[in-house]
Amino acid sequence: MKNTSIITTGFLLLAMSFCITAQAQFNKPLKSQKQNANLAFSDYTIGLTVGCPWSVMTKSDLSNVKYSGNIGYSAGLLVERYFSRLSLALEGLFSQKGTKVSYEMPYQISLTDDGVFARESVLGYNLISVRMPVSYYLKGAFKDDKVIPYFFIAPQIDLPLPFNAAFRDGKFTYGPVVTTTITDYGSFHDEVSHSATMDWKKSWNAGILAGAGLMARIPTEMSAIILKFNVALNYGLLNLAWEKNDGGSPLGIFLPGDLSIRSHDVEANLSVVFPIKRQLKDACYYLQR
Repeated sequence: MKNTSIITTGFLLLAMSFCITAQAQFNKPLKSQKQNANLAFSDYTIGLTVGCPWSVMTKSDLSNVKYSGNIGYSAGLLVERYFSRLSLALEGLFSQKGTKVSYEMPYQISLTDDGVFARESVLGYNLISVRMPVSYYLKGAFKDDKVIPYFFIAPQIDLPLPFNAAFRDGKFTYGPVVTTTITDYGSFHDEVSHSATMDWKKSWNAGILAGAGLMARIPTEMSAIILKFNVALNYGLLNLAWEKNDGGSPLGIFLPGDLSIRSHDVEANLSVVFPIKRQLKDACYYLQR
């Protein structure tokens, strides 16, 4: 009887210990979005991106010129696959790019006076860009990883379109690709515009994009909102002046020549990204199948 009492007391103590441990375990707060170790709270995300590219086209046989560049726009969609510190994305963008180049040359008006001959050429066109950024995230740089710095590199393909939608001189214009030449010579001012044909088979471009940015994670009740801001340099790899059948480049800008025209741009981009959560199903879902 005494042995039975001892066994019963031990069993009760063991049961009480288990209950206390279980209660303490269930009293722990559930894992929140802030505690999620995943970079974007999900393996996959989808989002919208807008940007402001500043683009130029350099021509190797021009000297003593000023490249003012073209300030354009871009907008598109992105999907991204996240890993522990890396991500792989696919982006499609509709953009407006171009270039602006000018030069000045002094000339003598009289024995004591000089004048300035000024020339400016402007080109604007729309294009579709496809890129695949590979990003590396510096987790732990800031407290709780509310903001995460990252670096990225991406190959990019640009396909020019046969029209140009842009804001110029305070108004919106839409039409064919436009090349404008402005000349000032003394009191003489002349501005000539003409349409150019953009053939993507001849003037498509490939480039390499590299940059850095910040990712901010904002948890919500149901999911999260992720903001990404970055700046990048896009270096054009192809020579756009390779076609010489008409004595000039396929873009038809500036001076005919047999050297090289390359397109580059510096851009700033802002993206709003949403995690794609896998739908959770309870046991009843599988029993009903």
